[in-house]
Amino acid sequence: MTAGIVRTGVYMPNHFMTAKEIASLSNIPLEVVKNKMGKGHG
Repeated sequence: MTAGIVRTGVYMPNHFMTAKEIASLSNIPLEVVKNKMGKGHG
């Protein structure tokens, strides 16, 4: 039995959420999103 990679791909979403959007939708403080989740821009 053999295993291998058949295909690779890349997904680029049309819209990137800002830290402010993530914080608002998730009820997580903005500073936590920026500092802990690597979303420091926006």
